[in-house]
Amino acid sequence: MARRIGEHAGRRVARLAGKIGGARYVEPYRIPWSRVRRMEVDIEVDLDARDTPLGNWQRWLREHIVERIPGSR
Repeated sequence: MARRIGEHAGRRVARLAGKIGGARYVEPYRIPWSRVRRMEVDIEVDLDARDTPLGNWQRWLREHIVERIPGSR
């Protein structure tokens, strides 16, 4: 998503993701067109985010960062 802000932001976030999560998080996750259900203002896909690398990334952030913030539970 940082690439939408700008090329520089995209590179910085990709570099950070690679350092934290490894090389598999550097490239964007691509959803196959066969999994797209509807495209309007919102895009619906036939996919559970928890089963994607993004879900793994969010889980890691929650367990290692967010849960350590006082009052986050």
